[in-house]
Amino acid sequence: MAYSAITVSFLSECVEREWGVVALSVQSFPGEHSLTCRFDTADGPLLAKSMTLTLGDAQRELGRLAWQVSVMKQAADSSLPVQRIMPARSGEEVCVFRRDDGRVTIVHVMNWAEGIRVDGVPMTDALAASIGDTAGRFTVALADHRRPPVDTGHHWDALNMGKSLDDMIAGLAGTEARDLVIRARALYAAQVEPVLADLPRQCVHHDMHDFNLLVSSDNTEQVAAILDFGDTTWAPRVAELAVAAAYAARATSHPVRTLGIVTDAYQRHVDLSLTEQQLIGPLACARLALNLATWTVRGTTRTDSYAADRSAASLPALAALLAEFCD
Repeated sequence: MAYSAITVSFLSECVEREWGVVALSVQSFPGEHSLTCRFDTADGPLLAKSMTLTLGDAQRELGRLAWQVSVMKQAADSSLPVQRIMPARSGEEVCVFRRDDGRVTIVHVMNWAEGIRVDGVPMTDALAASIGDTAGRFTVALADHRRPPVDTGHHWDALNMGKSLDDMIAGLAGTEARDLVIRARALYAAQVEPVLADLPRQCVHHDMHDFNLLVSSDNTEQVAAILDFGDTTWAPRVAELAVAAAYAARATSHPVRTLGIVTDAYQRHVDLSLTEQQLIGPLACARLALNLATWTVRGTTRTDSYAADRSAASLPALAALLAEFCD
């Protein structure tokens, strides 16, 4: 998919024209393929997310984004702590802006979620349990949600992790991560791939990591918000637990124990099959391996700390989990 840069000034103009929002100040958060901005307004802060694509790519992206917005709305209606979409003055939840270069910019706006990112607070047992509880409630709330109308698979998708790991391994030559990633890939091949096609599937957020979960300053042991539905997809339901547990586990000095705490809390809501239970560890290993491999490779072309921040602590946690789940 071909992406193009978008400026803060252009996004501000789009939001003012279609949503009637005048920003008193703007804070930008550039992502892998998008630009997200906080707009401070007279009525409080809002979040605007945008992506600029070719016209052909935009058609698929609109289908994907509309489905993800519907997921957010169902989650919010189920009393989960998610942001609420703010329709434009036209009533549209996603607006499309044609650019002079023939590309289009897709924009949607939501309320701003206040809080502290989970990576900024200690990973206590209570917080780990809250993460598992939140992931379990999400699985239950979205169990009856419709399938997406377009392919929503991506690099991090549990269904694609084998290929994604293979694509990354070549770039790990001479790194400390390489042997661990290869072991995690072998574990995925041996235990996950043979049963992948038969696993129960549903709508999965697929990205409940420590950058995408917030806690409040009043209670740093309970999840207060789930952010970023950009990786939401149709995937094995156990992937929700595996992702959440993997990132919680890497934030402690006892990853295996923390993974168990998240799992126990999740399973108070979701009755996983024996096969699904057996895949929690291998899938968590694969996710941490992909995190480590991806940001190690991407870090070679960056001059800032973004890549290192995204994979911080993944290596020792992956080593500990592999020691537990590899025969």
